[in-house]
This record gives sequence, C-alpha cells and structure tokens, in this order.
Amino acid sequence: VDDSSTRQVVRGELDHDAILGEDADVVLPHLAADVGEHLVTVLQLNAEHRIGQRFDNAAFDLDGTLIDSVPDLAVAVQQSMREMALPLPDEQQVRHWVGNGAQVLVERALSWATSSAPEPGLVEAALAAFMRHYAAAPNARTVLYPHVAQALQQLHDAGFTLALITNKPERFIAPILEHFELLALFAHCVGGDSLPEKKP
Repeated sequence: VDDSSTRQVVRGELDHDAILGEDADVVLPHLAADVGEHLVTVLQLNAEHRIGQRFDNAAFDLDGTLIDSVPDLAVAVQQSMREMALPLPDEQQVRHWVGNGAQVLVERALSWATSSAPEPGLVEAALAAFMRHYAAAPNARTVLYPHVAQALQQLHDAGFTLALITNKPERFIAPILEHFELLALFAHCVGGDSLPEKKP
C-alpha cells in the first residue's frame, strides 16, 4: 500500500487548519459504522510505512461517525412534536434529517409535519422542547459504533492529538463522551454552538 492510498483512507473535507491550526494534519471523514475498522487500517499502515511521521492530529465528527445517536434524537423530536400537537416522524425519517445541528433538525421536522416552512415562533418553541427532552436522556438509546473505542484509544496511545468537531450543541458533548468513557481521549471538542459558524 502506497502513501497515496493511505491519504485516501484518512482524507477529510473540513478546513482543519482553521480549526486545529496550521499543524493539523488530518481530519477523518464521515465513515459511519466502518470508522473503527478504517482507523485500525490507518494504524496498521502507520506501523508498516511510518506514515506517522507525516501527521499526528486527527479530528472526528460525532453523530453518524463515532456514535449512532439517532434513536435518542428521534425520541426527542417525537416528544417535541407531540407538545406542538403535530404528527410524529418515525426514527428512519429523523435519520435523514440529522447532521446540520439541532435547529435545522427541528426545522426539518416541522416542515415535514406542517408541509410548509415553519414560522420562527414555532421553530423557537419546538427547539426549546427538543433541547429539554434530549437533555433529559441523551444516552438512553445511543450506541458506539463497533471498534471505535479501541481505535481511538490506540490512536491516543500512539501519540495522536484527537479533536471532536460536531454540529451537536456543545452542552451535550461531554456527557455523551463521558458515558462511553471517551472524553479523556480528546484534547479539543467543538460543538455546533461553540463558534459563530458551524462545520460544513
């Protein structure tokens, strides 16, 4: 395996220099359930081809990359829609709406439920309900993807500086990482409301 194929495995799409500084070397892309296996592959390539001399930082998304949080997000969306006396989406529908932060998730749910662009006041009320319900149980049904914990631990032990860059509100990051005993592995955590602009 040559270095070009290695870079294909670890290439990301974020402006990582803007987030981690000019010395940041790699942002791992959205790899879903295979992320752990991909990271194991990177570790093996690192050991065999000494590519560790080329990069020592790695940044990750959270939802859909390290964890499947849709079951808990779906419950919070359903509870907020119930408060608004609106139709309830199922989990699969919510799965298609996640990825751009809590407000966009709620806006998409409202648009689906009302078949129209939601008024700002409705969005504000539904978002407040969603945040309240999600805060009450952010880990009840969320699961870690296979091999993720092992791979992150190995990267950390190998000297990589790990960062988490997610559109999930910052207040939820630490409780979720602590639940899976991963918080200590990350040197930096950036949420969707940590900076003026969200990640792409």
